[in-house]
Amino acid sequence: MSEWVDEQTGRRIWVIDADSTRDWPDSPPWRSPKFGLLLLAEHVFDVESLARRALGQGLVWVSTWGPGCEAVDEDLDEILGQVDPGSRVDEAVLTTTHPAESLEEVLEFFIAAAEPAPAHVQACGAWVVLGVGAEFRDRVARALVKRGAREA
Repeated sequence: MSEWVDEQTGRRIWVIDADSTRDWPDSPPWRSPKFGLLLLAEHVFDVESLARRALGQGLVWVSTWGPGCEAVDEDLDEILGQVDPGSRVDEAVLTTTHPAESLEEVLEFFIAAAEPAPAHVQACGAWVVLGVGAEFRDRVARALVKRGAREA
């Protein structure tokens, strides 16, 4: 896991390389009560366990990218509906999917434009990139450096 700071937005970004969703940390290293997640995957997988664990840790935004990201996003939306069926619009966990964009484009969107629902904006101080099933760390690091981010 590595920690980065985006100079343009001031956002703190954690990059986690994982063999599977089971590698999600039991106790997150970020201190922010809310966080956004960019989920990078080389294949479709069961997202339920990860989603439920992350929701319990303060997940308020999810972007998905990679083969099958649309199916993963649909599963996430279903899980979110089960966990909090009556959530107000200003408190909802927001999701986006990016099947046609490059990794660099989706990372740019996630860092520069992703914005949680209004009720979560102030508490959302962590932006987490989770790469599942492939070595994404170097690609993400190159994109962050190109953007002007620095490793913390």
